Amino acid sequence: MLTRSRLVTLTGPGGTGKTRLALETATALLPEMPDGAWWIDLSPLDDGNLALPTLATAMGIKGDAGRPLSETLRQVLAQRQALLVLDNCEHIIDAASDMAAQLLAFGPELRILATSRERLALPGEALLPIAPMALPERTDPGTSPDPVALGGSEAVQLLLDRARAVAPSFALTAENAAAVASLCTRLDGL
Repeated sequence: MLTRSRLVTLTGPGGTGKTRLALETATALLPEMPDGAWWIDLSPLDDGNLALPTLATAMGIKGDAGRPLSETLRQVLAQRQALLVLDNCEHIIDAASDMAAQLLAFGPELRILATSRERLALPGEALLPIAPMALPERTDPGTSPDPVALGGSEAVQLLLDRARAVAPSFALTAENAAAVASLCTRLDGL
């Protein structure tokens, strides 16, 4: 998508894997970005005015005394062919949107991959909704789910992977299938 749009936003509820997908995408695209890729974690910010300074710090760009930081960034980014990942935009959505628009204006070869619970609402933005994982099929009350069928659910597969990281011998059985299905359903596939 980043070949067709300079701004792609991965949207979805918290816990759906937007950050992980953005990291994997940035890693895969790194060879195509001669000037590199930068990760800008916006999650610690509670003030949108700190978004641009946070980006500059992440990129190792220092402002010049007496010159606005935005002008320094414009000069540095003007000719760069790079990827900027803006992670966790939702809590400062207006500032993140303004910053993304400004950055895209600074450098015609810049690409931005954003993660957020909501879109940045900029012209040309491509959206990639990330949904929670598929839940197990519901069974009739009082009936235990079939472990083989249950194992086909993405949410169950993730839970099994995590359980086996702690207890390598953990197995999905007829005895624990109902509890596993219930847990995945209560977590809404997250």
